[in-house]
Amino acid sequence: MFSTCNFEPHKPVSSKWNCTGSSKDWKTKGYHNKSRHDPYMVLQHLRDRFRTAPRTAAETVGRLNNPITSQTVRNRLAERQLHSHRPNRCPILTARNRRNRLDWSRRHRRWTQRQWSTVLFSDESRFCLNRSDGRQRVWQREGERNADCCVREVGHFGGPNVLVWGGISMNYRTPLVVVE
Repeated sequence: MFSTCNFEPHKPVSSKWNCTGSSKDWKTKGYHNKSRHDPYMVLQHLRDRFRTAPRTAAETVGRLNNPITSQTVRNRLAERQLHSHRPNRCPILTARNRRNRLDWSRRHRRWTQRQWSTVLFSDESRFCLNRSDGRQRVWQREGERNADCCVREVGHFGGPNVLVWGGISMNYRTPLVVVE
């Protein structure tokens, strides 16, 4: 039925419809330009997870010394399962802090539900009112959200801010308190 169809990419959608009964583009056997720099690009982003795609594009030349675009860099990284996300943020932890947290969790790992029901977890958070997030991105694979190389440690806050406090236990939560 469709044996007399000659595909020409520049033909309008109506020609494709008359020929195939579909308006979808036909797959063509085009040349797929893969750069010899692809493994190097991926390695750069694995070594520096906060590296930007435009920076990599500016420092990399493509086939025949043509410049590549930042979208090409993003496409090549996506092919290798590296995707751009906002970094997970956490407080700065010293080796001593980490050791103390690990010791605490080991001491309490066998607690029963009854023992945990007597515990109240509380925390305070400070929110900056006029600071931008800087739109910083990190390249990470699936499951790497909390990997050390994908986390941006944050220090003190600057500018106007609001401090709030709250707590939770097994069966209760405190009201949110704004601290003056």
